[in-house]
Amino acid sequence: MKIAILGAGATGCNVGGHLKLAGEQVCLLDPYKAHMDAITEKGLVWHEGDNSKTYFTIGREMPSNVSGLLVTIYFLAAFPLSF
Repeated sequence: MKIAILGAGATGCNVGGHLKLAGEQVCLLDPYKAHMDAITEKGLVWHEGDNSKTYFTIGREMPSNVSGLLVTIYFLAAFPLSF
């Protein structure tokens, strides 16, 4: 299944990473270019305690180049409002 993750922060990368490990075709989309460049160059790196491991690299596409998606998942930052 071709899945786009819009919002490649901590949660989007975690979900996208697990979907990729499960064999799905995953594409990460995020407006933060430096973050996306690091993911493209180094892959997704999981840190557990003092250990870290790169499990895989994951595709990055520009939104205009993504076609044939079956699922799009949105992860957006939210901030609490004080009243």
